[in-house]
Amino acid sequence: MKKKLILLILSITLCFSPKAVHSQGNNSAIIATTAVAALAVGITTASAVNIAIESIELGAAEYVLKNYPNQKEFSVKLNNPFTGTDKMSDESPSYFYTFNLIFGNPESKDSERLLLMQVVHPDFINEFGTKETYTRWSVFNGSEWNQLFEAYANLAFGEVIVKNGICPRLKKERRISNYDSLDLTHYLIRDYTFSDLYILDSTLTYKLSGLDVFSKGLEFSDPNGMKPSILILPFSKISGDSYFQTPYNEDFSLVYNEKALGFFFKREERMFQIKNSIVNDINRFLNYRKKSYQGL
Repeated sequence: MKKKLILLILSITLCFSPKAVHSQGNNSAIIATTAVAALAVGITTASAVNIAIESIELGAAEYVLKNYPNQKEFSVKLNNPFTGTDKMSDESPSYFYTFNLIFGNPESKDSERLLLMQVVHPDFINEFGTKETYTRWSVFNGSEWNQLFEAYANLAFGEVIVKNGICPRLKKERRISNYDSLDLTHYLIRDYTFSDLYILDSTLTYKLSGLDVFSKGLEFSDPNGMKPSILILPFSKISGDSYFQTPYNEDFSLVYNEKALGFFFKREERMFQIKNSIVNDINRFLNYRKKSYQGL
């Protein structure tokens, strides 16, 4: 926890200190000393975390103020950086944050909801061969995020099965000997060293926006909590050393690894993974669903 806290404070200093952004020198020692001193003078871990989060959110707010000057009211909230992201390089640290952004009254269902993604690369080598702190912002509305999530679901499944936001349900067949390669409803799903047989139930389909992602795959939960959750679409089970990838746009590719969604940013040559809990929070936020379901 302390290591992550120090990394977070370092990233904040790099992101939002004018000297850090514009200086071509090495500020690592100064930043590290400042971070350790802040903790040493009596700031508690909880207080330091709150200060760090507020600083990161301030950077996002400043981005909105600059790029959306006609928005009279907005709110921006950082998705938890300690539980939501992985894949940091100790040798050349980069940082990845996601924010829930609301234009208008946060309590109104008519307010527009967006997702902000920020990538910060302190040691980026520019076209002139010098180091600089490079920051990339990406913005997604609900429709754009759902299209991305659909591409990821198909990637993790192993082939295209979710189409136009609709996901069919697959049921596991106990006897793999019943597999018929000519039957289009039969799917062999990779399970480490072997495969499981699943049969498509064409009578049951679900909106992708109403599903949650967990280590087993996509699940559906009763909004009222009265019925048990159901596994709808199983994901391929691959080792931690295996990766599925697919190009998504000119900026990044989608990656499936260690049962999690990953982004490989091409210019920065960095991969970041978002834990399923954060993906679900984003899905529920953009699709106006409650945060409640915890998975099978």
